[in-house]
Amino acid sequence: MADRPATHKRVYTIAVPKRLVAHGAPSVAAVLVVSPPLANCYARNQVTEGRYNGPDRSAAMTLLNTEVECISRVVVHPIFRSSGLAVRLVRHALAAAETPMVEALAAMGAVHPFFEKAGMTALPLPPDRHIARLLSAAEAVGLCPADLPAVRPVKNFLARRSTRKTRFFRREITLCLERMFSAAQRCRMGDPLAELCRRTARRYVYYYAFSSKEPPCLK
Repeated sequence: MADRPATHKRVYTIAVPKRLVAHGAPSVAAVLVVSPPLANCYARNQVTEGRYNGPDRSAAMTLLNTEVECISRVVVHPIFRSSGLAVRLVRHALAAAETPMVEALAAMGAVHPFFEKAGMTALPLPPDRHIARLLSAAEAVGLCPADLPAVRPVKNFLARRSTRKTRFFRREITLCLERMFSAAQRCRMGDPLAELCRRTARRYVYYYAFSSKEPPCLK
């Protein structure tokens, strides 16, 4: 699970009826967190034509925080999944937004498109440049894209006798780990290689919606 948001503005929850809680159900079925936007976001720059990248960084950040807020977490308890609660929460967040624009970034947006169902526009993102390089390196040594998130094929390949291909791929993995995670983050991971491999399956999607009149200069 991702780290908790650094800051938040509002938290919306869907409570479980007391009669169900009395029979062992959790007290909260779903949670949505609204946070200030990240300072830098490539997809947002595309959508807003660089509106928040002005030469005066302080003024740009003030404008960004005035006009944009981010849905940073949507969590639904496992027993209540596939019941439409995520869509319901996102619609509520859009209706109650305090800024003209609302955004979200989902790691599995292509698999769970509830932001789109709630009325947000999707902008699929290409793989991170480090992940893209690792995928290219994997292909160069004969591994297919599905082998990486499976993890075991990668470990089996690296366990082979040392060859030019295994040394090359091991170097690429080491570089990718160092560029994507700090030393402290890697120490906290039980299996950094497995975490890196699983991340290659993520297909990030940027979502945005205008909760009221669009700010000027937007597409």
